[in-house]
Amino acid sequence: MLHLACALFILCPPLAQDEPPQPPQREDLHKPEEEVLKKIDETERALRETDNAKRRAELEAQLRRLRRHLEELRHPQPPPLPGRDMDEHLRMLDEIKEYAREFEPEAFRRLQRFLEHARTEEAHPMLNDLRRRMQELREMRQRHPDEFERRQKIAAAEREAWDLADRFRKAEGEERGRLKEQLAGALSKVFDMREEARGRELAELEGRVMELRETLAKRRENKAKIVEKRAQEMLGEEYEW
Repeated sequence: MLHLACALFILCPPLAQDEPPQPPQREDLHKPEEEVLKKIDETERALRETDNAKRRAELEAQLRRLRRHLEELRHPQPPPLPGRDMDEHLRMLDEIKEYAREFEPEAFRRLQRFLEHARTEEAHPMLNDLRRRMQELREMRQRHPDEFERRQKIAAAEREAWDLADRFRKAEGEERGRLKEQLAGALSKVFDMREEARGRELAELEGRVMELRETLAKRRENKAKIVEKRAQEMLGEEYEW
C-alpha cells in the first residue's frame, strides 16, 4: 500500500516476556510479504502462549500493525495528500472512497483501479477532485437538504445501472439480452433525473440573472446620486443629521 504508510504501521520484533516493545528498525519498513507473514505467525503464537494482560495488549497492538502492513504490501495506496500525516490521510482516503462509492460509482471504479495498480500520479489529482466535491455535497446537505436528497436518488440509480452492467458481463445466453434491456431502462431513468436537475439549475441561474439586470437598471437610474455619495465619502464631507 502506501510507501509512507510503512513509516507508521511498522514491524516490531516479537516482544520478550518482561521487555517493552522494541523500536522498529529502518530496514523493517520494506520487508517482503513472506517476512511479514512470518512475524504475524510468531506474534499469534506468542499471544496464544501468554496469559499476562499487559503483554497480551502489547502483542495485540503489534499484530494489528503487522496485519495493516501486510494489507499495505498487497494493496498499494497513494502517498499522503500534501499537508497531511499518515493517520489523517488514511481517514480522509476512507471518507473519499465511501463518498465516491455512494455518489460517484464510475469515479469510484476508476479510483480503485488506480489504487490497485499504485498509479499514484493519476490517483492524487482524482482524490483532490473527489475531496472537493465531497465537501461541496456536505455543505449542500446542510443548506439545501432537498437538493441533497435528489442527488442521493440519482446516485442510487447510477449504482443500479453499474450493477446491471456488471451482471451483464458475467451473464450468458438469453440473460444477457434481458439484462441489457434493464440497463437501457436504468440509464434512461438516470438521464431523465440528471436533465431534471440541470433544468432546476438553469431556472436558478435565470432567476439570478434577472435579479442582476434589475439591480443594474436601478444603479443606472440613480447614477448621479451614487456618484455624489461616493465623492462625499472620499472627501470626508458626509454629515450627520
